[in-house]
Amino acid sequence: PTKTEGMTRSTTRGTGMTPLENFRRQIASSPWRQHAEIGAKFYKMSEEIHKIMEQAEQAVKLKDMGNAAYKEKRYEDALKHYADARKIWATANVRGHHTAVLWSNEALVYEKTEDWVRCLYACDEGLKHFCTPVLRKKLEVRRVEADKQLEDFDNGVVKEPPPKPQVERKPPTKLAAGWVQQGEDLKYPETGSAQGKVEKPGPFICHFEDAKEAGFVDGVDGWKDRKTREEQRTDRELVAAGLMSPDLLDDPKSVDYINPLPPQEG
Repeated sequence: PTKTEGMTRSTTRGTGMTPLENFRRQIASSPWRQHAEIGAKFYKMSEEIHKIMEQAEQAVKLKDMGNAAYKEKRYEDALKHYADARKIWATANVRGHHTAVLWSNEALVYEKTEDWVRCLYACDEGLKHFCTPVLRKKLEVRRVEADKQLEDFDNGVVKEPPPKPQVERKPPTKLAAGWVQQGEDLKYPETGSAQGKVEKPGPFICHFEDAKEAGFVDGVDGWKDRKTREEQRTDRELVAAGLMSPDLLDDPKSVDYINPLPPQEG
């Protein structure tokens, strides 16, 4: 009821008309209003249809407001909007899918707040209405979950918090508080290493793969250099396509790379 029709868009109207707006326009210009025999019946029928379309538009707007409140975790506001929308449908004597959707949304709120008694009730009310198979399946699945939660509560089952996901981690490097550990245990002995070296290691010690990613290995681009080269390549493509002035290209000699050497082939 609130969806606009694209065919009515124009330079003076950013969006199309809703079905209600379009109905009003068509009724106002209909020749049947002046018909001698059926004009009165036509007018009465159009009034009834107009009232139902007004109610439908208002109900759908309230449902959308409830959905927005749910996303913002304003659950009480969401429940109020859904209830107000149901009252409008009831006043219009409209049952079926639209009412079932509101009960389903309400059940979702109760599931989120773990109010399983009201969740079960909302599912039962929603299943009383005709609705699509997809919506009916949602209501049935949520009802089973609510019933199980209530049964567990009656049996004294304590709900365990879900386990934290295990994240696979690489072997730890010799780092402490984000900085390279430089303890005495990392130095070569004064007599030299097994290879005869007496030099002490440099101030930065890390895994070889980490060094490559940082751009500290000659001939291998790190992540910053890859990003810089991609930006330069994009600028050249824009110039070639005529979408950017050549004057805006950076001088290749002035581009700041961590590893100025070209990457190795292969």
